[in-house]
Amino acid sequence: MSEPDVPAPAPDALPFWRQSTWRICTVVGTLVALALGAWMPVSLTPFQLVLLVILFPLLEEIVFRGLVQPLIARHWRARWQQLSLANMATSALFALAHVASRGPSPLTVGVFIPSLLFGHAAESNRGKLGAPIAMHMAFNAGFFLPGLIAH
Repeated sequence: MSEPDVPAPAPDALPFWRQSTWRICTVVGTLVALALGAWMPVSLTPFQLVLLVILFPLLEEIVFRGLVQPLIARHWRARWQQLSLANMATSALFALAHVASRGPSPLTVGVFIPSLLFGHAAESNRGKLGAPIAMHMAFNAGFFLPGLIAH
């Protein structure tokens, strides 16, 4: 007797580290961040690296994906393709926060794109923050590590 066909679990039912979309986005995003970091290295102390790779991503994801995005999603449920309006609005605020704190530059404005990935990772995991936090830490490590190595 054969066993009945058991459907594969939905992607969001898997732990985020086993989701192929999360893996691909994290690897590609980290490689892009490494290339950018090598192209324009930022001189950092090891303490600054810890702040930028561990503490800031953790705090930013709690605020933007844990508080702001769900608040916006309660009022705006519209979507465009795979992106929610809440994710796009939160990503715009995320980029503006980086511009406000670091000044306008292609990099500070450019954080809008990774922010869309962080927001999508949060939504794909039912608002759980492990996926966007881990992705954000990987991207920041990729960007800032070459500066630490170069100096």
